[in-house]
Amino acid sequence: MHYNNRTLKFNTHWNTCTGVRTQAKCPAESCVPLRECPALACPLHARAPHSRANAERAICGSVGAYLKVCCPTNEATIRSLAEICEKRSMPMSSLLPETCGQHTGVPRIVGGREASLGQYPWMVALHYKRAVLCGGSLISGRYVLTAAHCVASSYLKKTHVVLGDWRLSTDPDCSDNVCAPERISVLVEEVVVHPGFNTPTVLNNDIALIRLRSEVNFNQYIQPICLPPTNFGRSEVSVNQTVLAVGWGHTRTGDGSDVLRVALLNIANPFVCKRVFPSNFHLNGVQMCIGGGPDDTCSGDSGGPVMNLNKEQRYYVLAVTSFGTQEGCGISGRPAVYTSVAHFNDWIRQSMKY
Repeated sequence: MHYNNRTLKFNTHWNTCTGVRTQAKCPAESCVPLRECPALACPLHARAPHSRANAERAICGSVGAYLKVCCPTNEATIRSLAEICEKRSMPMSSLLPETCGQHTGVPRIVGGREASLGQYPWMVALHYKRAVLCGGSLISGRYVLTAAHCVASSYLKKTHVVLGDWRLSTDPDCSDNVCAPERISVLVEEVVVHPGFNTPTVLNNDIALIRLRSEVNFNQYIQPICLPPTNFGRSEVSVNQTVLAVGWGHTRTGDGSDVLRVALLNIANPFVCKRVFPSNFHLNGVQMCIGGGPDDTCSGDSGGPVMNLNKEQRYYVLAVTSFGTQEGCGISGRPAVYTSVAHFNDWIRQSMKY
């Protein structure tokens, strides 16, 4: 964490020049929000084969952060898609753990400092060949929440994710005569990028799920974090409220941190982000403006969580680290942009499968 650009360069698989997808064409009355088109939305949520490709080909625009699609009107098509949906749909309530957000370890003063061993047991390191370029949050025994730009680009060859880690260079990790179990490496089975990623603008809807190849067994050092409550509202957070960000990103030295670090950040006024970013950037309803002080996230922290405590004093993932300014990290008055997780609660739950 600290002084460097957290943004990763990437190519999208839609348009490598602009990052904007070519839109489908259909009569205006057929171009509706995806959530209002069960023929495409239901198979997509049920993870039916080719459902993502079908939905992507049908995108005809957007309303704010929500995609619009050319909704099928042919009765035979609608009926066949409905049958697929019925066969594959399952109740999603049991996919999320009953217990979450319980932190362990000895509390430390935060602000760009080292976290203690086991303090944030949901933290995941995404390994790309020999480097850790992004982080993520364990939300269940099979799923990790991260940023779409960390996993959507073909050149980012994902190999595995690591759980239960603290100091990247040692295994097992030990602190104050206490040692954690050896960390766990799990292969990636599937990556689920939000279908609206980079639509209509670059790094919009910057959120993704990683499905692990095998179920993870929880212990003191591997635990899931909570998602925001389904009734989460804007009143839950306010400008200048303090939140926590965690990661192995770059520090003051310009190198990635060997030890997991935690920073105390303030939620910034959205108008600050509008002022410091290029004139063609528009902060939308699914993005949050956070930071702007000497403590900051940086390159390597992308995909990691910004956390807050709920009423039960358990941590939930408020936002996912997305991108910062070109000037760098840790510059006073230069906050960064994060993806608000609450806006994607439905998508996350509906994208998970057994």
